[in-house]
Amino acid sequence: MNLVDVAAHPELVCAGGGFGPVSDDGYGVSYIVAGENTLFFHISSKISCPTTFILSIGTIFRIQLLISDINHMAAFLPSL
Repeated sequence: MNLVDVAAHPELVCAGGGFGPVSDDGYGVSYIVAGENTLFFHISSKISCPTTFILSIGTIFRIQLLISDINHMAAFLPSL
């Protein structure tokens, strides 16, 4: 199943890799610092778990809030 057409949206290509969830009802999370202003992170879950399945609307909303929090915190980091 392809969810994103990377040929049409190359700006959405991300450094690959990540970790799978360590429990059936958990998440797998990893991050890669790819440059001074670039951070990639991956979140995965098992499709068989209705409470953690990544594509559920509630989970997508919580991920968006997390990204917003990360952006907000990064604005206060000193420049190197």
